[in-house]
Amino acid sequence: MLKRTDFNSSINNLVRDIISYENNIDDTNKIHLNPVWQRTNEAWDISKKQKLIYSIFENISIPAFTFNRNLLLNCLESIDGLQRATTLKSFIRNEFKTGDDDFDESDMNNKYFNELSLEKRNYFLNTYVLKFEIYENLPEYKKPEIFALVNNGKSLSKYEKINGEYSANFLYKKI
Repeated sequence: MLKRTDFNSSINNLVRDIISYENNIDDTNKIHLNPVWQRTNEAWDISKKQKLIYSIFENISIPAFTFNRNLLLNCLESIDGLQRATTLKSFIRNEFKTGDDDFDESDMNNKYFNELSLEKRNYFLNTYVLKFEIYENLPEYKKPEIFALVNNGKSLSKYEKINGEYSANFLYKKI
């Protein structure tokens, strides 16, 4: 049986841990978003990204993030949640705006993160809607298997499924 730990975290902490990995900061919770079995981080168009941001501000649940704690690399590897995590980081970095008419409050529509009021930015950063499922030191072949199981019924392309299976088999044979 696989060992799994579940916990919640704020958006602020999630994005901090992603940036820690990107900047090679020594932190045991740093998050590696792009393992070989993941889709590209550009799979979502702008409307999907805006809907995620809207969901958070409207207090609508979003799916769990799933990670593997890789003891060899000293990081958390993303198994599922790349699009959501990348979207959150991109919004905080002012890379896209909220939707044109998503919100009832007009001061929320068509705004970059830094254009929102301090109160709204703090609400977003401190929201604890993120459930993390962390597996401990999974074998390589298990990572894309869990990714495929979590995404069962979602729109993964045939290529993405083959890529995940092939990558796992290749890495597993190398070990």
